[in-house]
Amino acid sequence: MNPFNFFKNKRNTQKRGNQLANYTLHSIPTLASVLSGPEDDGIGAIDLIASYFASLSLKVYSVKNNKVIDDHWLAALIKNPNMDDIQFNFFYQIAYDYLNAGNVYLYIYIDRDSGKPTSIFRLPPNEVTVYRNESRHKIFKHKDKEYTSKNIIHIPSRFSFDGTKGKSIFRKHAETFDTFSDLNSQLKKSATNFAVEGDRPVLDISEAFDNVTDEQADAFRDKFIREYSGVENVSKPVVLKKGFKLTSLKGAPLSQREQQFFENRKEQKEIINDIFGVPKGFNGGETTLDLESLHILFLGNAIRPIALTVAQYFNKLLDRFDFAKSYVKFNFNSLLRTSLQSRIDSYSKQLGNGILTPNEIRAMEGMPPTLDDAGDNLFIPANLLPLKKDIVDSFLASSRVKLQEAQAQAEKTGDEKEILNLGDDKK
Repeated sequence: MNPFNFFKNKRNTQKRGNQLANYTLHSIPTLASVLSGPEDDGIGAIDLIASYFASLSLKVYSVKNNKVIDDHWLAALIKNPNMDDIQFNFFYQIAYDYLNAGNVYLYIYIDRDSGKPTSIFRLPPNEVTVYRNESRHKIFKHKDKEYTSKNIIHIPSRFSFDGTKGKSIFRKHAETFDTFSDLNSQLKKSATNFAVEGDRPVLDISEAFDNVTDEQADAFRDKFIREYSGVENVSKPVVLKKGFKLTSLKGAPLSQREQQFFENRKEQKEIINDIFGVPKGFNGGETTLDLESLHILFLGNAIRPIALTVAQYFNKLLDRFDFAKSYVKFNFNSLLRTSLQSRIDSYSKQLGNGILTPNEIRAMEGMPPTLDDAGDNLFIPANLLPLKKDIVDSFLASSRVKLQEAQAQAEKTGDEKEILNLGDDKK
């Protein structure tokens, strides 16, 4: 469904066609961008965001020690949501529904014996009806069956929420997309009048025949196309009969008005990318930012809001079944794109300051862990001490003993200057 015409109440309009489809003999690369409208740019941005979102690493952590729980029941569902879906496609659809439909509906199947969720299914947003009952609780209707929030996770979009359903990004920015849709329609209409750039073959048969009907002229043209156009006929010599002439027609350059149309399409794409949080130059075009800066902006503006929202709804599920003993969190570092030298510098600092273990670094680089347990240890510089009370007290006690010994030695020797300098940290 074309969301732009939907918002303009054009559900029954005639089917959109490619108005340049009849140009089969001539390549028109300068008009390629005309064939895609703002709806294609919008869906393209959604596909980009959903693909990156589905590639994020999502783990379950313990509230007690913040360690990953690999054998948690939700961790198993993240890897294998149900018997049909795989992790990437499942989370791709979550992001796609969030942006395109404004609502995500997940059905939770709860095992009667264990009392835990054993499967999660995505419900198509267009098949779900939501209303509130007399108790103001949300009721979800899908295929003649009604469910409550016990079995449905409803994630409305951040763009707008009326109490029952959210709005898609297209509805939120409907005025902008409607304007672009109208402009693009005018562009496509004008495209039929654009002059074709490049030479066009002309077959002159006027000297061979005095009177030629339109049907006969069409027959000559079709035969010429059939025998001499296309890749398969590129090396075939052209045979002209007496009175036939083969010339070419120079194409006219694009007019200023037509060039302006192309500039408008370029600006449309940039504005649509801005609406979706895609930084300029991320998916093509000129930019002054480096690769790492582009990915930081993209993750912060386009991916993080969706990821945080989804994580919070999953945490509500954990609060219900796991009694707030665990939580989920997305790892955005897995999608950051930096140069090899930048990654090495970052890893070295984090390894040397006890932030990452060698095996954690190896996992980020797609490498297997070390053969022994040494790679699971944290390392700190030898001149640093852990910030623990017993260690601090021991260190201070040792310092006091040294201070007392120095004072006693100074008093014994009668060195007044040495006594005055005791405790001087600059000495």
